[in-house]
Amino acid sequence: EDGRNVRCWRDPWIPNVEPLVDLIPEHSNLDLNCSLGYMVLDDGTWNLDLFRIWLPEMIICKIIGTHQFGIYLNTDGSDRLEDGFATTGGIVHDHSGQRILGYNRFLGSCSVFEAELWGILDGLSFLIDQGYKEVQIRTNSIEMASAIHEITLDGQTTALIRRICQLLSQI
Repeated sequence: EDGRNVRCWRDPWIPNVEPLVDLIPEHSNLDLNCSLGYMVLDDGTWNLDLFRIWLPEMIICKIIGTHQFGIYLNTDGSDRLEDGFATTGGIVHDHSGQRILGYNRFLGSCSVFEAELWGILDGLSFLIDQGYKEVQIRTNSIEMASAIHEITLDGQTTALIRRICQLLSQI
């Protein structure tokens, strides 16, 4: 179905949501017979700017669906200090960029790579404890992302990666 036969505002096309017209207090300027296909841009994405004129963000999130992650974990806050000690940190934010929390930790002696892994582990642990079921991890380290997928390193690093993989399997 390409949406040409579904009326955007009158038909209940979003799972568990009443027809959108019922959610809009003033709809005198709205073409109630507009087809759903009209709400899709040339690149195949939803015309969210148009939906946002009339609908609350909660409904916009349902329109977007599960293809867009709701929570992002950025872990590019790791650093190795001059004395050889490392710190890590990260920021968790929602789909609109609103910060949910920031975190950091002093790690002692370890590499920046290991500090990045600790940052992911800390962030995932928090998100799971808070009940989040879906998260996208963002990092600027291809080496780290590859290591998590391949688990090929030795010692402490491998244990960190295994623990991260365990946490990822829970969400």
